[in-house]
Amino acid sequence: MNLYQAATVLLLLAAAAGSASPKPAVDQAQVLASVRDAALHYTSKLPDFICEQITHRSVSSLSAIDVGAGIANNLHPNVPLAIPAAGRAHDVIDETLTFIGGRENYTVVSVDGRKVSGIDHLQFQGATSTGEFGSLLLDIFDPRSQATFSLDRIAKLRGHPAYVFALRVPKENGRTVIHHESGQQIVVAYDGKVVVDADTLDVLQIDTTLELPPHFPIQMGKIKVEYRRAAIENKSYNLPYRSEVQIEDRSGLYVNSIEFKGYHKFAAESTIHY
Repeated sequence: MNLYQAATVLLLLAAAAGSASPKPAVDQAQVLASVRDAALHYTSKLPDFICEQITHRSVSSLSAIDVGAGIANNLHPNVPLAIPAAGRAHDVIDETLTFIGGRENYTVVSVDGRKVSGIDHLQFQGATSTGEFGSLLLDIFDPRSQATFSLDRIAKLRGHPAYVFALRVPKENGRTVIHHESGQQIVVAYDGKVVVDADTLDVLQIDTTLELPPHFPIQMGKIKVEYRRAAIENKSYNLPYRSEVQIEDRSGLYVNSIEFKGYHKFAAESTIHY
């Protein structure tokens, strides 16, 4: 091997070494402890605020479904996903969401662009959902849920390096699922993933899937919530900006695509005009 060949080999080896991107060492326990602490105090640290919630719903079933995301023994309130009757093939619901004292309240403003009043958030035919502002985080990270986590991979989400944790909540602390048409009710385990920003340790995304038995009328149930930073009164908070709920039974598929926008502070003297 002459000097030129040796230099070429060295350059190739250097290029190969430079192309590798070794994973940084991750203290899983420390990361999860920080994320759990933030989740358990998430709603208490949020200010009172108002935002707009826009829900695009597509429905192709006549069944009746109710899914709750509560922990066993009623440790926390359920987070319902109700389908009381047949829904429209597609509609758009515009609501004002107020978050006061750690609780969500909904005022329906319009349906398919038509102004409405006196309609409750959970009275709609088709799928409805609540709980994006803390209940899902709490259900997953409360130690009483006995959720298990394992680092699946290190990836990038929206340009940020992120830890992707696989999660599973056992059946005894899982979700209650009710199929109204048949009167059947079960509690099921669920699994999924939590994506955590590697720099800030903010939760960027949660995906959960119900572990439904084959004999049950509901065949699939999924919830996805995405978070990003938003300013309220010039202070930054990690808040939901998009969510999706999917439920499938033997008749068809229900999909809710939800967008949250226009966060601003709620004051007691505020007046909302429609």
